[in-house]
Amino acid sequence: MTKNYETLLTTPELPDEVNTFILEIKKMVHQGNSNAAFKLCIENYASSPINSDISKFSKIYSDFFYKTIDGNDMLECDSIEHTEVDIIIKAFSYIIDGLNKDLEIHQKWGKSFCPLSKSTSYTKGRKCDVCFLSSSGMDLGEWEFSVRATTDKTISDRCCSGRINQSILNGLLRLDWKNEQIQLIKVPFIQFAGINGQMLIEVLVNGFYIIFPGPKFQLPTLLAQIEKLKSTVKVTKYIMEIYRETSKLINNLEIRYHVFDDIFKVDEPDTSISAYYKSSICDPWWTPKKLSKNNKNRSDNNSIAHMIGSII
Repeated sequence: MTKNYETLLTTPELPDEVNTFILEIKKMVHQGNSNAAFKLCIENYASSPINSDISKFSKIYSDFFYKTIDGNDMLECDSIEHTEVDIIIKAFSYIIDGLNKDLEIHQKWGKSFCPLSKSTSYTKGRKCDVCFLSSSGMDLGEWEFSVRATTDKTISDRCCSGRINQSILNGLLRLDWKNEQIQLIKVPFIQFAGINGQMLIEVLVNGFYIIFPGPKFQLPTLLAQIEKLKSTVKVTKYIMEIYRETSKLINNLEIRYHVFDDIFKVDEPDTSISAYYKSSICDPWWTPKKLSKNNKNRSDNNSIAHMIGSII
């Protein structure tokens, strides 16, 4: 099954202009010319077309240099462990801002709630570290951040992301897509543990919710680690582009819809609308917030069985 999705999990190559720029910056840094590299980033950003790839990468790299030009830790922390706020606000938010200068995608930072993931125990929806929204306010994906990569926390976050993004995927699939459109609907997201990240993509395949693991990467914290920035931005750029495409599909769908269509409906039903995906949609299973001692072992076994069936 994974082989059928290898193309989806492969991030596209960057334009030659961007690769040349990144290679030149890397060379300057390794030669000890960080100030010159920073100046080149500023010049490229100022002279490049607005919203072009070279403009976005120049902006991101210039921000990185601005935070680390003195050779200090970008996250201003002496240890290798950083708080979630460090990773989100001081390190990763500027990458999102650089890639999303056109503001087609909106994001909610911090412990917000995903309204699509409501359940009996979570009337406001599950908590999200970062939630991305279309220009019309539709949820597109949720990312999880943790301080460090402990086994329990990493697995717990991945299960949480899987369930929340399943809710988001369900919300998208329930719209009135046509067959050729619904094949494009998927929910990519990123999971962070410390400075380590991985792209994942959740799709509904033959009635099963599958999470396909994509490329892994690391956030750089020092100028000497400048080569790590390319893969980080490349993966993030790919996900943001998928969000943009989904947002455009939603907007076009909303343009075609009119409230009078529901009131004065005289045309025959549109049989081109896919019913297969809607019949396969299942609401996420949620762990109760409090468990009695007698039910704890049984609940743990049910959790394992459900994870095997719905999240891979």
